[in-house]
Amino acid sequence: IEEFLYNSLTTKGFDVNPLISYENIILKHSLNDTKKDYTISKLDIYADKLTLTANEKETTYPFDHISNINLTYKNNIVIELTNGKQIILCGPNHENLYILIDLLKLNNS
Repeated sequence: IEEFLYNSLTTKGFDVNPLISYENIILKHSLNDTKKDYTISKLDIYADKLTLTANEKETTYPFDHISNINLTYKNNIVIELTNGKQIILCGPNHENLYILIDLLKLNNS
């Protein structure tokens, strides 16, 4: 499945529209956050960047500002930025966040 998704992305033509948008992504401060400690955000995934919108504030993260992406337990994904900061997201409904890993590979190749 991983190889199929990556191969599909390498042949797709991209435009300015998001590839995927998720309305209820959990933005965590740490992997151990409880339900009281996180923020619900919107995640838009583009070919060259991702945007998070939380509390009416949109933040854009181009893939060239991302150094690594790791999947962890319970559909958590840890995005490591080149400035040393981390973004921790969780898909509450089994969203396909693996696409971020493939897009990072494509943008770094």
